[in-house]
Amino acid sequence: MHENWTKTPLLRKMADLAARRKLDDLTVGPVLTFTTEAMLGHMNKLLQISGSKLLFGGEALENHNIPAIYGAIKPTAVFIPLEEILKDNNYELVTKEIFGPFQIVTEYKHNQLPLVLKALEKMNAHLTAAVVSNDPLFLQVRKDCQFT
Repeated sequence: MHENWTKTPLLRKMADLAARRKLDDLTVGPVLTFTTEAMLGHMNKLLQISGSKLLFGGEALENHNIPAIYGAIKPTAVFIPLEEILKDNNYELVTKEIFGPFQIVTEYKHNQLPLVLKALEKMNAHLTAAVVSNDPLFLQVRKDCQFT
């Protein structure tokens, strides 16, 4: 998110919406490709990165009968500073696809747009990465980029 969004209630609203998700109404459910232990272990590795912090979630779901071979966590978001994401020793860990209620959030300043594009360009698969902007300069730069 652009630094301007950190001055808004966006993160609080994301946390509030995530907290409404529950097994009862199927707005959260089991993750078939990772166990709860594996997802929480991944989160703990991310939280060892300098400047990272848990924004919300980070706990196993309670009171369910999901088999242990599947994952069952509360919707989770971890903040990682953009500069840390781009470090070679962090990049693979940070961009690991979980395909569950798990997301990485970062922040960038206007002059860091090339770093955002670099982070996106380094990804092998662009399945769940997103940048939302109505900035004309960003839109033009993105239009000129060749994503692979």
